[in-house]
Amino acid sequence: MKNNRDIVVVVVTRAQWRKFIAIDLAGSTAVYYALLLPFHSQWAASAGSFVGALALNRLFRGRSGGGASKRGMTSTPAG
Repeated sequence: MKNNRDIVVVVVTRAQWRKFIAIDLAGSTAVYYALLLPFHSQWAASAGSFVGALALNRLFRGRSGGGASKRGMTSTPAG
C-alpha cells in the first residue's frame, strides 16, 4: 500500500506578523480598556474586545486587499 501524504508549507511574512500584532493584539487591547473603564465589567470588555478585533480585521482586510486569500498558493502532491 502506498501512503499519499501531502506536505503543506505555510510562509508568513514579516509584514503579516506586524499587521497581526497591530490589529489583533494592540487593537483588541485598546478596545478592552476602552470598554472596561466606563462600564467596570470584565465580561462586557472581553466580549467587546472580541467583537472589536473581528471588526478591525474586517475593516483592514477590505482596505489592504490581503487577508486569508489563496493567491499564489499551489497544491502539489509530495513524492
